[in-house]
Amino acid sequence: MTPTGHSRPLLDGVAAVLVEIADDVENIGTTLCQDPAMLTQHFEQMQSVDVVAQTARQLAAVLKAECETVGLAGIQLDKLRQRLLQFEAAQG
Repeated sequence: MTPTGHSRPLLDGVAAVLVEIADDVENIGTTLCQDPAMLTQHFEQMQSVDVVAQTARQLAAVLKAECETVGLAGIQLDKLRQRLLQFEAAQG
């Protein structure tokens, strides 16, 4: 059990699913970006697709980290890191 009461295999499984979701989202984005008209008309939305994939990967990394502090510190997306730190502070 982890300090939060969740089993390590469960957290690792959730992390693996998040990585699979990120892969699927990236594949969708890659396919859509191959259409120049789609990219031109929906550039901001295409960037959002990338952010979704990055967010899923970052959340997976947090779940796989042995230590919450290290997991949170490793998040590269500033908005996500700040949001999770706020959740952590609210529990403290």
